[in-house]
Amino acid sequence: AEVHLEQYSAAIHVHSTFSNGQYEVLQLAQFAHERDIDVLILTDSFLTTVMYGIWPLDRIGFKGINKMVRPAVLDHGVENYFAAVREAQSKFPDLLIIPAVEAAPYYYWKGKPWTELTLHDFDRHLVVLGLTEEEIKNLPVIGNATWENTPKDWKLILVPVGLFVGGTSLLFVRRRKKIGLKYYVIRQKRRPWGPAIAVMLLGLLLAWNNYPFGKLSDPYSGEHDVAAYQSVIDYVRENGGVVYWSYPEARFRDVEVRGARMVSQTHPEDLLLTDGYHGFEGIYGDWITATLPGKTWDLALMQYIEGSHQPPPFCHDWNRFSLLQRQGRRVV
Repeated sequence: AEVHLEQYSAAIHVHSTFSNGQYEVLQLAQFAHERDIDVLILTDSFLTTVMYGIWPLDRIGFKGINKMVRPAVLDHGVENYFAAVREAQSKFPDLLIIPAVEAAPYYYWKGKPWTELTLHDFDRHLVVLGLTEEEIKNLPVIGNATWENTPKDWKLILVPVGLFVGGTSLLFVRRRKKIGLKYYVIRQKRRPWGPAIAVMLLGLLLAWNNYPFGKLSDPYSGEHDVAAYQSVIDYVRENGGVVYWSYPEARFRDVEVRGARMVSQTHPEDLLLTDGYHGFEGIYGDWITATLPGKTWDLALMQYIEGSHQPPPFCHDWNRFSLLQRQGRRVV
């Protein structure tokens, strides 16, 4: 069937109070309406919490580092995010409001808390559009491992179960103790309640740490993991969504977070190392090289021409959204 495309004026990559924005969704919709904007694309941060832990409790983390820098969509609730969009959409029916998220699929640590601990890759983001509430809740990004989105590694449950069963079995063991008195001997049988409960609690603690008994990625590998980004791209594509690289050459100064230093680096090379994304954001105030002749964008387009990259990577091209609407996909 013939697909009719139209050009719209749009405000894209907009954050609300669901992450680090200054205005609520309804206020942003009002501003867009007053400026005759056709499409408002909200891209609030999906998850902004990082965690550092030491094996075997590597997922529970230190309190000083596992501290939320700012709330994000997952903290406020994905359902509340979509509800706010629906409310704004009902008040401004002529404005198309698309609830999207900006996600950090991966980060990794270098160093130790007692030396110099640095956080890497947390500023490498993907913008995800066109997914339902449930699909966004199960977005396979680091820190959001759920039962549904995590491949199971049942070895992670064997030790917790073994400890719990071992602690339970101790309750059936009675230790005999002789107490010698002046004229007779008392024999006591006692259960090792203390050790049994301690072992059982350790098993429960490990089970809590290891749940959902699988890993999306390893933040302690000490290296960049492009597979984590490809996993998110594949997930979005499989569910009929749209995914863009967010500002791959934006420059940020290193910042001190609680207990660590966050290191930021440009990463245009990820445009060539991943496949299946729809494009990248390349229009912003910072100096960029990806769009220069013969550079990253041209190389990515050559990959598409040679058949090794699908679809063709656009630079901040959003016509896809009108296509989604024409095809009747529910985005709100």
